[in-house]
Amino acid sequence: MRILSIDHGHARIGVAVCDDLGISTTPLPIVKHQSRAKDAQRIANIAIEQNVAKIVIGVPLDRDGNDTHQSRSIRRFGAALADVTELPIVYWDETGSTKRAEQAISQRKKRDVASDSVAASIILRDYLDSHLDRHYE
Repeated sequence: MRILSIDHGHARIGVAVCDDLGISTTPLPIVKHQSRAKDAQRIANIAIEQNVAKIVIGVPLDRDGNDTHQSRSIRRFGAALADVTELPIVYWDETGSTKRAEQAISQRKKRDVASDSVAASIILRDYLDSHLDRHYE
């Protein structure tokens, strides 16, 4: 099952997708923020183009696992996305994904991928790893 993941920021939205078996994740080009409705439609279109069955949206949580100001904004984006797609939307704790993405990019010689989409790829990898046992049931 192909899954699309989102790392939603104020100015840019990182996007990544996994293969049909959930083995590898691939960062996609970022989506530059325009408006919540336009961004949601663009992500829905990417989901159609990539033939995905689910969308995972990273949300930052505080130390106690509660929503932050940013995560509430991201959930509003998720609601707008739900208005334009029938795909299931899952929220996933993205804590630390941006920092890990920046570390991964700094280790590469060629910085041809935006950290936002690498963060989306890391969010997706974390989600897939936590659901690995379900693939074999």
